[in-house]
Amino acid sequence: FAVYDMAGESCLDFGQVWPMLIFVNNYISDFHCMIQTWSVAVEVQMYLLSPLVIWMAYSFKQRKRRQYCYLMLFLLSTLNIGFNALHVYYVQGGKLFFFIPHTMPDSNGLLSLGYVATWCRFSPYISGMTIALMERNFGDRERKRKPSFLAGNVYLLTAADAIVCFTTGTLLFLGCGTNYLTYETSRVLAYVLALGGRWLFGWCIAYLIFMCNNGRLNFLRVVFELNVWYSIAVLSYGTYLLQMIWIIFVKGVDQFKAISPIQSLWVSFSVFSWDFTVATLFTLLSAAITYLLVEKPFMNLRPTFTMSSK
Repeated sequence: FAVYDMAGESCLDFGQVWPMLIFVNNYISDFHCMIQTWSVAVEVQMYLLSPLVIWMAYSFKQRKRRQYCYLMLFLLSTLNIGFNALHVYYVQGGKLFFFIPHTMPDSNGLLSLGYVATWCRFSPYISGMTIALMERNFGDRERKRKPSFLAGNVYLLTAADAIVCFTTGTLLFLGCGTNYLTYETSRVLAYVLALGGRWLFGWCIAYLIFMCNNGRLNFLRVVFELNVWYSIAVLSYGTYLLQMIWIIFVKGVDQFKAISPIQSLWVSFSVFSWDFTVATLFTLLSAAITYLLVEKPFMNLRPTFTMSSK
């Protein structure tokens, strides 16, 4: 297990480990033990809940008016903003959580509950689920024609494409609520991003994916269809989970107290060192090994089935 300054200590006993084994360590943890695994718990919880959400919001019968199901999913994702507001203004007393400097608005160990709780993070998952179900719906028609709403005003769709692309780029630059530089620039903007940044970013990405798959945004589709993205996607999660361990083994504690070396790039160019390069190479290599030996075999075990419309 990793030992690093921000986490404070190693995993000292089974009491720190068992929440990770049953994927509840985003709630029952002080985050001093394998801090990065909290996001695995969030995703497993959403995977377990997704069949219930689909059952409540969607029907696979062809005659059902599915646009109401999509509207329900949209409204469900919007609840995320309300949960964020509850945490910010009630639990955290109006204070915000930041990584650099490490600012804690509550007593939830090293990470704020409003940052790690599943009910504050489910919106992007719902937006992705919605687009996946819409893709399946149009796939049922074998894409003989485009969705009717894409055959409307070309100028209006072009304006929407431009707005979404600009908003996505802006959110990538500003972050979604944990960038202290944004807070120093505009506190109002910082609170807006903390409440609805992830919600907006999730729907922007969902929009871009749907449009690319349905004949629009050709410049983005050409980029997204490059084979290199598959390799990056395969290695991305293992890299996220393993990189802090290698930084400690090779480099030691990051003097800027950043969660990852990537977040240190804007702080100082000194991270471009021999140690940083070696840690990065070890991280990518170990991520590839864990994918081949662990992730891929488990993915091959998943059942194959077809959801046919009745």
